[in-house]
Amino acid sequence: MELSRPPLVVAFELSEKRKAIVADTLAGVSSVVYLTELDEAARAETLRQVGVLLTFNPFKELRSGEAELLDSAQLIQFMIGGVDFIPLGQLPKGCQWQRTAAAMPSRWLSTRWRWHLPPPSA
Repeated sequence: MELSRPPLVVAFELSEKRKAIVADTLAGVSSVVYLTELDEAARAETLRQVGVLLTFNPFKELRSGEAELLDSAQLIQFMIGGVDFIPLGQLPKGCQWQRTAAAMPSRWLSTRWRWHLPPPSA
């Protein structure tokens, strides 16, 4: 099945167990791309098409110039509650972002991303 939604991009390393949680939760709804597994060209193309970027700090996880590619991102989801130290003004204009206090994949997938998932009957 071809998914028409832009991908969820995870900007940091995840264990295989946590990748399985993400895959199970988003199966058939959205593709998931792990930025740390991509080469330079694929990273740039993925960031140009990102739907949701999941990150702790994009300015540490992204390489020089990559943050500018996020102008089509629908949401930048921070895995931390406090974002005071992140230079949010350096993100492309119009990027929406959300911080979260929950850092457990099962919790943020089940609570913060319901807007990204269709209703169970869809």
